[in-house]
Amino acid sequence: MQRRDFLQISLMLGGISASGLARALVSTEGEAPPAQRMLASGQQAQIAVLAELVIPRTDTPGAVDAGVPAFIEQILSGWYTDTEYRIFIEGLATLEREAQQRFGQSFVACNEAQQSLLLAEQEVHANDQLRLHPPQSGSPADKPVIDEEAPFFNKLKELVVVGYYTSELAAQSEMIYLPVPNAYRGEATLVDSDGKQYIW
Repeated sequence: MQRRDFLQISLMLGGISASGLARALVSTEGEAPPAQRMLASGQQAQIAVLAELVIPRTDTPGAVDAGVPAFIEQILSGWYTDTEYRIFIEGLATLEREAQQRFGQSFVACNEAQQSLLLAEQEVHANDQLRLHPPQSGSPADKPVIDEEAPFFNKLKELVVVGYYTSELAAQSEMIYLPVPNAYRGEATLVDSDGKQYIW
């Protein structure tokens, strides 16, 4: 399945809440528009660190291995609305400011425990914000609405997850279809005491 097909299905099922991603789906060209916004090198480095914090490399590739930072930059530069872009950039600035104030160094220079702590605080803040100001919808049964005002953490998580699980690397390493997982393999080679082999 192509990334574009996957994103269209996700949108129909209500699995995508950012209008920037939704706008990318309705594009008839299938290509991102020319970059309208340029990210500073420090912001690019932050995005790479954050992506790897959300989906780190383990026995399978991480977000950086799958090219997620480039995917995020593409959505930010060409597809996000001004409101979404502002919230995301302000989120990066908040993390940078907190790292400088509390640890005396940039977010990228902090160790993983410090970075994780600052990101976890953003998650708590996002949950509080959504609890106090939930996105408007017609009824509880409705699909999630497109919410340009979603908090920074929610935007980050959505971009990383969509970028990762629609990448070729993730498809090859984590999303392999096994029609019968743990299938029984009945053929076995046995060797008797005389060294003769028998296949069962």
